Amino acid sequence: MVVFPQNVLIDLTKEVNSACVKSIDRIILGLTKWRSKEKAKGVQASPMVQIKGRDHDEAIGNMHNLFLQNKWGDGLSIIPATKKRVDWILRGTDLPRDTIIGKILPRGGIANVEAIAVNLAMAGGRPEYLPVLISIIEAMCDPIYSLKRINTTAQAHFPAVIVNGPIAKQIRLSSGNSLLGPDPQQPAGASIGRAITLIMQNMGGAVAGTGTMLQYGGMRHSNAVFAEDEDGLPLGWAPLSADWGYDEGSNVVTVTPVNSYQNIRLSFGISDNNPVRNEESIFNIAKIMASPQKNQIIGGGPGKATNRNLATGVLLINRNFAAALATVSRYSKADVRKLLWKNATIPWSVGVAAGWFETLKELKFTEGEDINISPTPEQIRLVVAGGYRAGAQQACWMGGTSSISGTVMKQISALPQAWSELLKQAEGDLGPVPL
Repeated sequence: MVVFPQNVLIDLTKEVNSACVKSIDRIILGLTKWRSKEKAKGVQASPMVQIKGRDHDEAIGNMHNLFLQNKWGDGLSIIPATKKRVDWILRGTDLPRDTIIGKILPRGGIANVEAIAVNLAMAGGRPEYLPVLISIIEAMCDPIYSLKRINTTAQAHFPAVIVNGPIAKQIRLSSGNSLLGPDPQQPAGASIGRAITLIMQNMGGAVAGTGTMLQYGGMRHSNAVFAEDEDGLPLGWAPLSADWGYDEGSNVVTVTPVNSYQNIRLSFGISDNNPVRNEESIFNIAKIMASPQKNQIIGGGPGKATNRNLATGVLLINRNFAAALATVSRYSKADVRKLLWKNATIPWSVGVAAGWFETLKELKFTEGEDINISPTPEQIRLVVAGGYRAGAQQACWMGGTSSISGTVMKQISALPQAWSELLKQAEGDLGPVPL
């Protein structure tokens, strides 16, 4: 028996339905009788592609066209992943190149260390980025993250990656100005984020219109890869990784899916001694966090209060606002999360009007009460990061996907013995690490 999802059948055009009926015998034969002719077992490396041209420029152009024709690229120009370049990237880890990190669903491509390095090379990456990318892919392959759903959904989900620990500065990962945008002094986030997309596409099959049903694409070209501004944390505020039990100073990646980006204007004044304005800013942020998105709000009701992995979303506040909350309002990080959670609600009547009634009851929401963004305050990811110079009165909310996927943290442990040499080479290539 072959079972088709109901929504797929509804969405099929008459022409597609007719084609399916005409081909039903071949479909049944393929599902019941087909056997692979491949006898070898295990992971096999793809053959090298040879591309020619009358000169170097023509060869590069031919390569770019070939990659687009075969749906191997992301639409932007790529750097050729030659054997020499991939070998250079592989200096970023002492793991054997055939070490398997995970399976990239839904296509099921095997992400071994070499394959990850190839995609990082194509994205313009460097060897010192490789340990971080390996840990990111390991996190995304964790069943909690639910990569298959993220890769195939029609919603504009993309991974937000937060890096904690000294490795963030060492590889020039931004935690401040233009955090999610271009920065020639701190290029790591763009290259790592782009490599994630290439892996999701080339190995996971997330090709637009076929492997992925994304309608708008989100920030999938480079995703959101950045560091927490640990130097800017107020006294008593722990980094995100420590919230989950990792020792402060550990190199850790947090990977959580998000589906939106909202810049928020704050009310506080950097030189103000006014707790009322701070609370007004918190209230305004909370209302934006609680915009009525069904996946985000009711993906996890009170019945899932113990599930800390729920992908509720990520709130970014810069060090100036964090300092004002800590010193003027005397709020701990936990206090801020509780205040956000208390105010990040939508009225019961709005949820019912949106057709959520049965789901709300099933998730154990109390009838008539306001609907919270998450079962508990602890599931809100509060991160200190972003520009903090004069006039930096902005915050950023990236809405989550709690009913689709989950947040995963992994410690970065694959640093090579030649790490200091790689950092020295990076300083020679790119100049001193920005302060």
